Amino acid sequence: MLSPTLLNGQSIGRILGKGDFEIGFTERSYERNFNDLSYPRADWSDKAVFVKIGLTNWLTTSFEGYAFKINTSTFPDRDYKEYHVGLGIATLLWTTADFYFLFGLDYTENLFQDRSPTHYDKLEQNFFACIEVEKHISFKMIDCSVFMAPAFVWDEADNIPPFSQYYRDVSIHNLGLAAGLDFLAFNHARILTQYVYADYWQYRFAVGYIF
Repeated sequence: MLSPTLLNGQSIGRILGKGDFEIGFTERSYERNFNDLSYPRADWSDKAVFVKIGLTNWLTTSFEGYAFKINTSTFPDRDYKEYHVGLGIATLLWTTADFYFLFGLDYTENLFQDRSPTHYDKLEQNFFACIEVEKHISFKMIDCSVFMAPAFVWDEADNIPPFSQYYRDVSIHNLGLAAGLDFLAFNHARILTQYVYADYWQYRFAVGYIF
């Protein structure tokens, strides 16, 4: 039976059957305009290990996390370590003979902890919501889903006291579009590629294994 896809966790993930789960890895790029006129444009990326759990045949939740050291030539005097966490929910709304309609919500946080004497800590937050339409095409043991979704994409970047002055910057032009391809081989192995447009094109990639 075909398994509908959804932009859950911005690393698109399939709606799983009840009791099924998926383990995988995702990498994402971001590029947004912010309301700060002195620094209006920013780009960054993150990566994470994710776990998805089928709560019912129409509702799936996902958890993701990662921690790694960052070396940056932009701020050579800082010693950053990044902590990434996220939570997503995906639900199947409606099906027809040819299409699936789905809804998804996702929230992620990236904490950049500066372990140098400057302690210039930062927090990045992302909220993503979409309504997706998708079409499945089967090739023997491979199921391919082609999807498109209008999306709301919101980003916020904050400096964290007490070692630096509190500062909050929020993205603008938050209505966007997502589209991509998801391949499921032998009902278990999954590869996904996706682009999200909100100010600029932003790439998403994920690989996973469904148990």
